[in-house]
Amino acid sequence: MNAVGFIDEKTREEYHKAKQEDPALYAVLERATADLKANPLCGIKIPRNLWPKEYLKKYSIDNLWTFRTPGVWYTPSSAMK
Repeated sequence: MNAVGFIDEKTREEYHKAKQEDPALYAVLERATADLKANPLCGIKIPRNLWPKEYLKKYSIDNLWTFRTPGVWYTPSSAMK
């Protein structure tokens, strides 16, 4: 089985915190995690020219994918400030 990782510790903490604070979101995240473990290519590959420069500098990424969660829309809390 494939592993699903977190970009940083804060993301890991928020993922696990959602279990108590937002069970609906946690269920969506769990489903997405299971889908990605079963098939790491089930997401949508983002073309390199669209990668945020911040990600390249901060995380030294060499690939970037997005995964759509059907029927759910969550706005990152940083966008709401």
